[in-house]
Amino acid sequence: MKIVFNQDADMKKSLKVFYNGIMILLLVATQSMFAQHRGDQFSFQGIDMIGDFGVRSSGMGDAYTAVSGDISSLYFNPAGLADISKNQLSVGGGLYSKLWRECQQYRPTKYFSSLSLYLEELYIPPHQSDTAYYLDGDAVKDASYNVTDPKLGTDPYTKAGENWHRYRRNYSLNNVALAVPLDFAAKGLVVAVSYNSNKLYDYDRNDTYLDPHPGYTFYNVLSTANMYNQQYIHWYRYKRQREGTMNYLHFALAYQVFDNLQVGIRSKVVWGKTNDNLGLSKYGSFWLYDQNIFGFRYEDGLDTTYGTSKFSSMNFSLGVLYSFSKFKIGGQLTLPYTLTRKWDYTDSSKSWYATSKSLSSGEDKLKMPFGYSFGVSYTPLSKITLSFDYEKIPYGEAEKDIVRKDKYYQDLVNQYIMRFGLEYRPYKFLSLSAGYKNTSQIYSPDGAADRSNGPVATGYSCGAAYISIYGRLDVTFTYSTLRYYDSYYTNTNYAAEFTNNIIVGYTINF
Repeated sequence: MKIVFNQDADMKKSLKVFYNGIMILLLVATQSMFAQHRGDQFSFQGIDMIGDFGVRSSGMGDAYTAVSGDISSLYFNPAGLADISKNQLSVGGGLYSKLWRECQQYRPTKYFSSLSLYLEELYIPPHQSDTAYYLDGDAVKDASYNVTDPKLGTDPYTKAGENWHRYRRNYSLNNVALAVPLDFAAKGLVVAVSYNSNKLYDYDRNDTYLDPHPGYTFYNVLSTANMYNQQYIHWYRYKRQREGTMNYLHFALAYQVFDNLQVGIRSKVVWGKTNDNLGLSKYGSFWLYDQNIFGFRYEDGLDTTYGTSKFSSMNFSLGVLYSFSKFKIGGQLTLPYTLTRKWDYTDSSKSWYATSKSLSSGEDKLKMPFGYSFGVSYTPLSKITLSFDYEKIPYGEAEKDIVRKDKYYQDLVNQYIMRFGLEYRPYKFLSLSAGYKNTSQIYSPDGAADRSNGPVATGYSCGAAYISIYGRLDVTFTYSTLRYYDSYYTNTNYAAEFTNNIIVGYTINF
């Protein structure tokens, strides 16, 4: 009876720690709202999606730099592999889905106050204006000037407030990893290898791409128009899409130097190909005549850039893990490397009077400096593990060699990732996990006060594992949100991204 009483007490204590851990993960969650520019030309968009994940570590929010004994350490700190005592084989895949939403809200300004009604499409001009400018303003009014009432009180990030949305889903088997202890050579020596394959899908859209843009100085702000200084604004529909497959091959070697000190080295080879398509569909143009008098004309035209990009890189990382009685401290240093993008594009321009095509190719390089991550894990009880990671990926400090750099090119910024993880093992056959991840993006938004930091996505995860003599079956659900906006003098573009993943993996020891 005494033994049963102690087990119940331990169970209650474990549940209390697990509950408190979940509360901590929820309390640290924050959201930021920024933007991804008016619309960029192709460069390295999507490279921040070239990330690693392990089947087991995903349930803990990938806070795995100071966690060891599992093959997931291959991706976050190779030193953690040294605790593996048996051959370990892991296979994983899952269902991945993403939803984009955008809502564009224009507001009247001192000059050309009714211009916002056109751009938000609350007023649709008659199609006779495709032959001559249709005048609007205080001096000229149309008898059938009917303006639709705007939506008021609607959250612009929801389905009710959206102007457009896009949804993507795919299934894939994308993770195979193997770790083998080399006891015959040296005790605590482990070699590991893995192959990962991920779908890369980058998408951006702007239905009011204006050139020049009247609401932001970076895009050539207009001076006040008058009859002696008339201005023109060209209105386009912008869409950029990049889709393909990225492949990753990892090799790692770990060694237990002392009982409490482990080291490791890892190489990562990346290669992949994407299909790129960018279109600027001309919708019309505005003629700013004088103060609040302007004209509008429908215009046809389509400028497209389409082709392929081939990405490749190889980098090395060094890891270290130091163990105390209940704590582990780990770190990983990524050595400088170069990410290369070789592209072949066709540029097409079509208008009512002419059509032209041209071919181009080139090679862009992103020379990355040192990057790092460090982490701490804490095991207050034998059934509980808490972990924390912090990582810096210095995209903003990288040297860029980009061939097709237009006049509106905006540099990348550093990426910072903060991760929290929690694992609870109530029984020998069951493991429960939860995680939180805070990931900054690699672009600086238009209109942001702080140009050195990007928007922040927040992610949550929860997982469960069934453990038997035959292996370990992991099922993890992850959810990520990113809400942001373009902030201009004339308008605000609200956008949101929602990502859901269901990851399933099986690991066997033999």
